[in-house]
Amino acid sequence: MPKILNPTWLDEIGLKSGLLRFKNENIEDYRIRLTSHIHNLPESNQASFLEKLSTLIGEENIELFNIDLVKDEKGIPVAEDPRIEITSSFLKVWKNYEETKDNPDLSLDIHNKEESYFLKDVYEKLITLDFIVVEPLTWNKGLHYYKSKNLAYSNTDGYTYSFPLSGIKINELPNQYIKNAIFSSKFRYSIDVGYLIHEQLDREDGDYHLDKVNGIVFSSLIGGGEVSYSYRKFPFKIKWEFIRSLPVNDSDIDFIFKNNLIGKEGLPERLLLNGYGAKINNEILAIHSLQWGK
Repeated sequence: MPKILNPTWLDEIGLKSGLLRFKNENIEDYRIRLTSHIHNLPESNQASFLEKLSTLIGEENIELFNIDLVKDEKGIPVAEDPRIEITSSFLKVWKNYEETKDNPDLSLDIHNKEESYFLKDVYEKLITLDFIVVEPLTWNKGLHYYKSKNLAYSNTDGYTYSFPLSGIKINELPNQYIKNAIFSSKFRYSIDVGYLIHEQLDREDGDYHLDKVNGIVFSSLIGGGEVSYSYRKFPFKIKWEFIRSLPVNDSDIDFIFKNNLIGKEGLPERLLLNGYGAKINNEILAIHSLQWGK
């Protein structure tokens, strides 16, 4: 006879939240997975899908490394514009992203069987960079030979929209390492003077200063309105997934879907769709065909 699960009050909660118990899953493991799921419910966007897939299948992501920035004696990061990106095929690290977009300080091929095929190879390369600090979170010999291609698709780009500013002259933002900010109240925040407002006697209405390192806004007038800003997500956690999900419009997806052909410049280019790429494309087109009436 087939195995029948005795329903419990946990199963009822899981049914309401869209997370069912597996046939071979005990109550305690299910409770832990359900609690994690409820505290961070999936949203209808790509980022949430990529993050929550492992929970839905009963496998939690492994947090491997915590990456933080090296700072000088004043507490300012030595890297001017640091960025980390894990794409479908590469792990890339920049010290100054805006100036060297096409030439990262570290670029590791995590998909093919080359020098960075295993996690130990990735770790050994990361610790050579002098502008970041790599702290192992879950790191043992059993993980050294896990495949690097299962590193979670992610990057250090962060965005916050319409954060309310209080009616005070010093507002602390919930994030550090701010890149750019847009204020809704141009009257209160018109000119970033580049220095601490409260230390200057000749300040004018609308003068403000954004401390981008610490995420603090100083203004000459009483604060108000909202601010939307982009920031760098440091410290940054690198995770490993049991099942990896990727967007098909990723910038490096051709390294998985296509083989090399000699291009117009006489150099190898990813132009020829391989068997795996053809399979994925056919499955996508079967669901959402690009042909009229199909």
